[in-house]
Amino acid sequence: MPLSEDKIIGKYFAPLSKGNVAACGLVDDCALLGASPDGSRVVTSDMLIAGVHFFADDHACDIAWKALGVNVSDIVSSGGKPEYYLLSIALNDNIDESWLADFSAGLGRAQSKFGLWLIGGDTTRTEGPLAISITAIGSVPASGHKMRRGAGAGHHVYATGTIGDSALGCALRRDPSLSSNWGLSDQDREFLVDRYLRPAPRLEMIGIVREYASACMDISDGLILDFDRLGKASNVGALMLADDVPLSDVARRVVGMRADMLGELLTGGDDYELLLTVPAVLEESFLTAVGGLEYPVQQIGTCTDKSEGINWLKTSGEKLCVEARGFDHFNLRNR
Repeated sequence: MPLSEDKIIGKYFAPLSKGNVAACGLVDDCALLGASPDGSRVVTSDMLIAGVHFFADDHACDIAWKALGVNVSDIVSSGGKPEYYLLSIALNDNIDESWLADFSAGLGRAQSKFGLWLIGGDTTRTEGPLAISITAIGSVPASGHKMRRGAGAGHHVYATGTIGDSALGCALRRDPSLSSNWGLSDQDREFLVDRYLRPAPRLEMIGIVREYASACMDISDGLILDFDRLGKASNVGALMLADDVPLSDVARRVVGMRADMLGELLTGGDDYELLLTVPAVLEESFLTAVGGLEYPVQQIGTCTDKSEGINWLKTSGEKLCVEARGFDHFNLRNR
């Protein structure tokens, strides 16, 4: 059986954590350091490689924004407030000072928006593709730290923002002719490509996640795959309603032309929205708390007993069928 990212981590790397509480079993996106009644540090790290996570000819400012944004999204999903980051970068001979100036400026704008700053890292040379690794550090009160585990049967499942815009933006970045095929205006195209290039970590949700979420993670590899991970960590099943997943107006129009695109949007990844569960007893207060946000926070399912499995249904009651459940670096479909 071919290996997946989750299997590699579980079989080869999780045992190295020796059960240390800081590692959170290596099933979460953040480690937890110095747990105490006064609070803790959460730490996460993501690597981005040209040709895999971004196009080699993307603008340096956009690459910088994305590299920092995907890490901040992990911090936010844990209930953490971003504070610091370390940057390690491997530069090849295609990188000149003009690129570095733009990359630095992009990082500066991103860190100002996200509320953290650079404190160290490493710079080296490679003969391979440009590679960027960022380690982000945040703070969280002990009672506010959230993980993928914690959801229970009866808890409602919510997603922030809209899902699938980034997958459409990536497809347009790869093949601009799709814009006319989908009947998109220039404004539509710019919106979708920007959603791919510049993720928007939901900083306004930090306090809400701390207070109301029973489990939380960000959506990076596709909504369906990432909820599989949350369900596994929380030991629950779920009834998920595919047609209730929030879509932007332009994404909804694309799905209206090609119904099979809904599955693509729910598995495409790079959304960097939050996926969280909320106990029913807290739901009224939760909905009041998110009511003033500029983006939707919408219920998309309900957790059930593990024995019932995770089922994605359409309004008609028909099961949603997808070719793959999300992005996996070790799946040939993604190469």
